[in-house]
Amino acid sequence: MIRKLITCIGISLLVACSQEAEELTVPTDSIQFGVENVSDTRGIVISGETGSNPLTSMSVFCAYTDKQEYNPATSKTEWMHNVRVFRANVSDKWVVDNTYQPNAPTQWAGDGYHTFFAFAPYRWDGVSDLPKEGLPQLFYSVPTDHKSQQDILYSHKTLLNGKQMYIGSRPVNFGFSHALSKISFAAQKEIGMTDEVQINSINLTVNRYNGKLTPELTGSYPDMIRASWASSPDMPKTYILSVANDGLKKIAVTDSKFNLLHHSDSAFFMMPQPFQDETDNKLIVNYSIIKQGGSPINKILEVDLSKISGITQWEMGKAYRYSILIKDEKVIVTGTITDWVEKTIDGNIKATYLSLSESEVNISRGSERIIYYATDGTNISVKAGQGINFTHDPASKKITILKTTPAGKYILEVRADKITRKINVTVI
Repeated sequence: MIRKLITCIGISLLVACSQEAEELTVPTDSIQFGVENVSDTRGIVISGETGSNPLTSMSVFCAYTDKQEYNPATSKTEWMHNVRVFRANVSDKWVVDNTYQPNAPTQWAGDGYHTFFAFAPYRWDGVSDLPKEGLPQLFYSVPTDHKSQQDILYSHKTLLNGKQMYIGSRPVNFGFSHALSKISFAAQKEIGMTDEVQINSINLTVNRYNGKLTPELTGSYPDMIRASWASSPDMPKTYILSVANDGLKKIAVTDSKFNLLHHSDSAFFMMPQPFQDETDNKLIVNYSIIKQGGSPINKILEVDLSKISGITQWEMGKAYRYSILIKDEKVIVTGTITDWVEKTIDGNIKATYLSLSESEVNISRGSERIIYYATDGTNISVKAGQGINFTHDPASKKITILKTTPAGKYILEVRADKITRKINVTVI
């Protein structure tokens, strides 16, 4: 069809029409999808040592209006309503999942207005089954098992051909923003402190177990949408959610600098919320102090989140880091707002922490021993004294002391950028 058409900004919530376009032919090709880069997102559940899982699916909505632009009061997302769009691998194209939803549209509906929305990753639950008027909403409950906690993204724009949307001319390219808050932890012991300090676990007790994510139109280019959380109307009562990170067990703390206590991808993704005085919002740190030649002295630190300097609330799309300074008789916790993703320098991720499964190894001659390490760095090396035989597998983050090593005492040094950890090895 060839006709005069109003030119629109094709964005995820609002088609802002400004001027007449030239005559155009509406293509009949299949609709294509794309996604702009999303920083450090957890698209599926945590797995392995890092929990690094890129985005591979999204829930797509589209309201098609033949003669008039989108109106939240009357338009319905019935042409596409929670359609699963996915890519099997990061390098693959985004496509409609016809196997999962065989009746989902794959071609443009016509030459009218297509107004797109999206949440990511794809969710079959938490969205109304029936298309309804108004903007799509996502109802969400933070899972008690933090390994099931995904990131949640909402589309803030769909940018096609700069400021103009010609139907079918380019992929529907979603821009996403983070809807949750990212919480990470770092620790350091006081400089000169000779006792060994070990973090056993970290636990957060926070509010808003259930919430509703609602988009809002802004009408400004290029970010045409904001979003906000509200307590779910069917669950008005405030819930307390306790989420623990068991991946922090046996993390040793140094006095050189604040070391990240986990890989950045396995940080907490939590519901945004404010903190008030004298509430049940707590940061609970379980740690041990091990004096030379002594047994571990286990301690528990509980801090009211509202009392921690630097952070008075968790906001959408912001990353926060709690820095834990452990002294002989006192623990100080401060908070800072950080970048969502670690910076890349010279092609390598600079390590902020390096921990080993063992620092002392005693084995019999003719035996083998595997030592695992954890780090967020990419530049890893292992050095050893003369005589010890070992292999290093960076992919699985393990060092194997081989059975061909003769009897003796050795030192293995594991290095991640400027961080060095030593392993004392005795072969009898």
